[in-house]
Amino acid sequence: MTMETATKPIKENHKEVLNSKKEVWTPKVGYSVEPVQPVIRSVELDRGNMQKHIIYDITKHIYKTVKNSETKGENGRKYDHTKITQEKETHILKMVDINNYEKEKLLTSIDNEVSKVDLTTIKSNEDILDFACSEPVSNTERMRRAVALCKVVNKKLEEKWFEEKKRRKTLDKKEQNELNRERNFAQRCKITTEDIARYR
Repeated sequence: MTMETATKPIKENHKEVLNSKKEVWTPKVGYSVEPVQPVIRSVELDRGNMQKHIIYDITKHIYKTVKNSETKGENGRKYDHTKITQEKETHILKMVDINNYEKEKLLTSIDNEVSKVDLTTIKSNEDILDFACSEPVSNTERMRRAVALCKVVNKKLEEKWFEEKKRRKTLDKKEQNELNRERNFAQRCKITTEDIARYR
């Protein structure tokens, strides 16, 4: 989702064809091809004119009427070609759209931060709280930062546990205890709103 600058106002639910092309597909069964749902390519927010532009691909299969002898009784229809059209649809931009955009941008930014964290340094809930509360932001955003890091920690430690389990017979007792400790932390890795509020 992106933001645009002001453009010429367009009426609500206005549709515009950007481009169109024709293709011939190979039917898998008989004379029919699988239907394709519309695919959204991008969503652009124009705050200057309070408009939301949705660009998507429409795939429509074209059939022609033929004699029943050609279609072997399949309702006299035979696939001819496929028309793929890219369209832009314009809607009135609402505050919920802007709020969703800002939230999506924030979550993407948090995910980028989490991806740079050295997970070997995350060994307790306190470490997660340190990351979540390292920025002067609201408690709501701190909670989102904690949740994002917890998800990554859980996934990585679970993957490590199953990988190490395959060669568990070659691990000594100390290594097995450390592995179990990490997995137990992954299973208990959870931050609450109370944890965030009490953090100093």
